[in-house]
Amino acid sequence: MPLDQLLQALEREATATADGLRAAAQAEALQLSLAAEAGLSQRREHSVEERMQALRWSLDEASGEAAHQTRGEVLRAREGLVQTVMTTLLAALPSVVERTDYREQLPLRLGEALASVTPDEAILVRCSPALVPPVTAALDGRSGAAVAADADIGSGFVMVARQDCLEVDDTLESRVARQRVALAREALKLLGVPA
Repeated sequence: MPLDQLLQALEREATATADGLRAAAQAEALQLSLAAEAGLSQRREHSVEERMQALRWSLDEASGEAAHQTRGEVLRAREGLVQTVMTTLLAALPSVVERTDYREQLPLRLGEALASVTPDEAILVRCSPALVPPVTAALDGRSGAAVAADADIGSGFVMVARQDCLEVDDTLESRVARQRVALAREALKLLGVPA
């Protein structure tokens, strides 16, 4: 084989080998490029999913906080409304003791208080000055009983016995305080405010 032919054969073989290597390198480069693109796409997708989850959590948290604040505002408004009703009610109590129906029940209320002491036990009944005559009449000469006018007592009376160890508070103000929750519910119901 002449040298020219040998050189041409070597050149063809070298060209074929180079073309094969080039094709293999291009195929490998394409595979690496596709794998890199897939990895990048997967990382983007994962990043987007993480961001979406974080946004959902933020939205849930903000929604919960807004609901909590709204509930707080509703409760404060309801409490303000109840307080207004209670203030109005308490302001009206002094006039109640002047009513005939209250004065007719006074002996019964005083009798309930007296049921907690023995008949010969010394008692002191403090009441508003306007109630001294009806309270005195209700005690009907009971021995050991004293009545004292007390302008600060409120609307009603307070009976004290057993050397100040027993106190029966039958003022309208204390009765309202004991029934505050039930009165508040009833007031809200009458005003059409859901409980």
